[in-house]
Amino acid sequence: MKLAIAFAVPLLLVPGEFLPMYAVETTPGAVLLSRLLGAAFTAIGVLSWQARSLPEESAGARVVVRALLVGNSIGFLVTLVSRVQGVGNALGWSSVVIYALLAGGYGMFAMRKPAGAATA
Repeated sequence: MKLAIAFAVPLLLVPGEFLPMYAVETTPGAVLLSRLLGAAFTAIGVLSWQARSLPEESAGARVVVRALLVGNSIGFLVTLVSRVQGVGNALGWSSVVIYALLAGGYGMFAMRKPAGAATA
């Protein structure tokens, strides 16, 4: 939640200063996409914040975890491919690592068996 909001704020409010840190030109199109990504990160942050009050074993919590697993896994693949292709600068590797850690974490939560499930 905090990580999503931490990226959302500069993407929404100061993309002209934020994008060059990743060696991205601040064209009008890049600024628009930056702000759209900031809006998406805001939605993820708010959803995550609201979902923390769900019972851990509830269907709603499982849906949120799966959605975040899928989104972060796709984010990992996209950022990894872009870095391998030489897009951006070395700071872009931080996004690869962040997405990998988040996808791994949500993957672990998604694979957990419910508390009442029988173990074999």
